[in-house]
Amino acid sequence: MAVKVSVTIDDEVLAAARDMAPAGNLSALVNDALSERVRREHLRALLVDDETTEGPIPTDLRDHVAAQWPFSSSTPAS
Repeated sequence: MAVKVSVTIDDEVLAAARDMAPAGNLSALVNDALSERVRREHLRALLVDDETTEGPIPTDLRDHVAAQWPFSSSTPAS
């Protein structure tokens, strides 16, 4: 179910988003961006929960993952 909402967006961000929106569909772009953010936050919460129950991620494994995914900031800091 889709719900219509009102949001405030900076002028520059809105202009860039309109240029990026597929077929001019700003709603689809915003929905995709919010969906991605929600997924990342859920994954981050899972990692934190895992570290709480299983202990911290070993440094060598964290370094290996960071080398494979250099632009990722999804793993919680030790």
